[in-house]
Amino acid sequence: MTFKHFLRPLGLAATVCLGPTTLKAGEELAWLYTWRASTPDAFSESFVKEHPEGLVIDTFMVPDEAEARLAAQNTGYDVSVLPAEIVKRLADMDALMPIDTPVAIDWEAAPASAFVAQTDALSRVADYYVPYVWGTTGLVMDVEAIRARLPDAPLDSWDLLFDPQNAAALSDCGISIIDSPQEIFSLALHHLKRDPHGVTTEDFDAGFAALKEIMPHVRRVSYKQLEEMSSGDTCLGLVWSTVGLTLAKHAPKSNYTYVVPKEGSLIWSNVLVAPRSEEADAHRGELLAHIVSKENAETLANYVQAILSPKTFTGDMSAEQAAIAQASLPEGLDDLMFALRPLSGPKKYALDKRWRRLLIGQ
Repeated sequence: MTFKHFLRPLGLAATVCLGPTTLKAGEELAWLYTWRASTPDAFSESFVKEHPEGLVIDTFMVPDEAEARLAAQNTGYDVSVLPAEIVKRLADMDALMPIDTPVAIDWEAAPASAFVAQTDALSRVADYYVPYVWGTTGLVMDVEAIRARLPDAPLDSWDLLFDPQNAAALSDCGISIIDSPQEIFSLALHHLKRDPHGVTTEDFDAGFAALKEIMPHVRRVSYKQLEEMSSGDTCLGLVWSTVGLTLAKHAPKSNYTYVVPKEGSLIWSNVLVAPRSEEADAHRGELLAHIVSKENAETLANYVQAILSPKTFTGDMSAEQAAIAQASLPEGLDDLMFALRPLSGPKKYALDKRWRRLLIGQ
């Protein structure tokens, strides 16, 4: 048996392969498709101890990459991690199979209100996913660098980024925005006090007009924020909480703080799905059970600074999970949070087209 391991900055593993050197999805290997840099070595090693035929972890960097790959079908993946808002589109394409969870899901658990809204939005495809981990989208900032340029900066508000004057004042120290069109557009609408789920022409015009005002001051629109911002050359980032908390904990060259603005923000969630394949998927149940097992689930969540979904993982939180949850979603903001709703194919195409035009300055 051979072992391949490709390392990324901050000590995070990106791709792990335990098994034969000649790889093809399906066959006798177990295959997991998930976010880059989201699985520690111990997870793969413990699986192979029980299943010596081998495990391959293939990774994606942005949700659109994962959606396109799975939409093609017959990938041979046993299990995939996906953002929840993608599930319905893939299920409508018949690109997913119903998935059986090896744990008893408590569908009556009472998480933040945004979870309730997301469950309602995904109710027609409930058989196609298992709730897994969640977090928020917010701002990570170097407070000292920002105060040097904006002494009265509204550090607890989206105004820090979406007010063009503030963005201009911070442009020289670096602003980074996650390359996630639906999220950024929804947050722009939310800042404008419009429905963050709006998809009319008027919504598109309003949201992208607001974004167009700040884009000249944004240094990067990126899906590699963790690596890029760890150098400390960015003073403000619109990021996922997993990125923000990891930077605050590990970035060697900046004193970052993660903030969920007082106006509220997004709660995102990742789920587990079964990609449709002509392969036998003999390892799907084994791999799924390994992921959600008590000894592995929290290790995986803590590794990326995410929170286990209360719908799947019931019981009291550990101290580390409670600390991550508190940092990701401070008390008092639950009712101000929202979750992305699945977009239809045509609406997603329209949104992505406007986003690409924005990035090239049109």
